[in-house]
Amino acid sequence: MKTTDAAPVDDLTTLLPDWRRHLRALNRSPATIKSYLTCGESFVAFLTEQGMPRAANAIAREHVEAYMVALSERVSAATVAKHYRSLQQLFRWLVEDGEISRTPFERMSAPAVPEQAGAHPG
Repeated sequence: MKTTDAAPVDDLTTLLPDWRRHLRALNRSPATIKSYLTCGESFVAFLTEQGMPRAANAIAREHVEAYMVALSERVSAATVAKHYRSLQQLFRWLVEDGEISRTPFERMSAPAVPEQAGAHPG
């Protein structure tokens, strides 16, 4: 097994392609898969930039919250909520897959999305 430049097996960069395969096996729409993976890749980039752990079992609530705060400084509340829900699905899968025993989302609440005047669901 070659380990020179490869990320460890529990590194999110290694796990995201497995998650993609899982989502495809569930017959999720290509748009959903793309959205989920974009959120996952954005989270990994944030962890890397901040020097935070990328190993699935080392990621804690504080890392997710730091990401949500940083994200909220540059995108809408609805986009932050979308990232939250996508990452929540990623970590749920990591638990189901046996990669981690507990999700950092366990006692977290989704970020609030204020109603916008004149907005309609869609």
